[in-house]
Parts: sequence; structure tokens; C-alpha cells
Amino acid sequence: MQEKSSWSSTERFNQVAETWDEKPMRVAIAKAVAQAILNHVPLNNDMTAMEFGCGTGLISLELSATLKEIVALDTSEQMINVLRRKITEQNIPNMTTICADLTETPKALSGGKQFHLIYSSMTLHHVMDTEKILTELKRFLLPGGYLAIADLDEEDGTFHDDATENVHHGFEREELRLRLEKAGYHNIRFETAHVIRKQNRLGEVK
Repeated sequence: MQEKSSWSSTERFNQVAETWDEKPMRVAIAKAVAQAILNHVPLNNDMTAMEFGCGTGLISLELSATLKEIVALDTSEQMINVLRRKITEQNIPNMTTICADLTETPKALSGGKQFHLIYSSMTLHHVMDTEKILTELKRFLLPGGYLAIADLDEEDGTFHDDATENVHHGFEREELRLRLEKAGYHNIRFETAHVIRKQNRLGEVK
């Protein structure tokens, strides 16, 4: 049996990419986040968007028909490969993919490209330097653009299946607001897009 890597490593996501969509919880989260974006961002077919930490593209595929262009970015080559296959099979002409770590290689998006919308789901808690990545993402937003982040509220550390995971255990909303303001964002608002109930490593359902 292949040993599981840490959820803080790209290798772990490479290992699970082919079966990622098989968990109904992940599909439900993606649909809820996509709907929350549709509810609050006035999308149209002249707008461009980037998904940071796209995984297998569950959210971007939900939004592709309402946008002019989507750039889907992830550090996991296997996740990107799964998404590329979906793009081909579903004949989606307005979505491109980039396999890169934006925290290490911000020039992965060349030519000073900027977007009307940047969105991310369940990715920020895997990024150690959140202030740095929020600042980097701001550079890729057009003036008046939108940043939509879906992630865990602060939790007790049992959401992930390994107590030694090098990840954030969610975020306290007011603290995240301060980080966003420091990075230059305005008109910040929070809402609960979806509630996750799962059995944690202690056997508890929360």
C-alpha cells in the first residue's frame, strides 16, 4: 500500500487526484461555493477569472458558462491533468490551466495579466504565509475586481486526518478581515456558504 503524504504536500494531492471527485462532500462544497459566487458577484460573459488552487476544477466547471475566460491554477500536476481531461471531454473552450505554485513563482502568469474575479476554495489553509499570498493575489485583480475565498472557520485541529499536518486550522473571521485589509482589500464581507459534517480522526462527527 502506498504511504500517504501530508496534506501540506503536493504529492498527497497527486496521489488522490484520480479519485478526488468520488467523495460527495467535495462535490457538494464546490456546488455551494459556486452558487455563493453566483449569488454575490455580478458575473457576465465579458469577465475573466482565475481560480487559485483549482484541484480537479469542480468550481470552475460550474462557472465556465458565465465567464469569458477562466485560468485554473494548481500546484498538483495530477489534479491539473484530471481537469485538462474534463476540459477536452466537455469541450470547454474558455478554460486554460497552469501547474505552478503562485506562492513561489508569481510570474507563472506572464504579461501582467489581471482578472475581474479571483476565487479559491479550501486552499488558503494550506498556505503558510497567508499575508503574502493575499498580497500576490491582489496584484492579479483588475481595479474593482472581486476576490472570493471559501475556507474553514477556525476549528480545533481535527478536520485533517493527521495531527502533525502543517496547515492552518481554519481562520477566525475578524483576524482574516485584518489580513485582507492589510493586503489592500475593501468592502469585505463574510457568510457561511456551506456546512461540512464529517467524521474526524477521533471518530467524532462534527
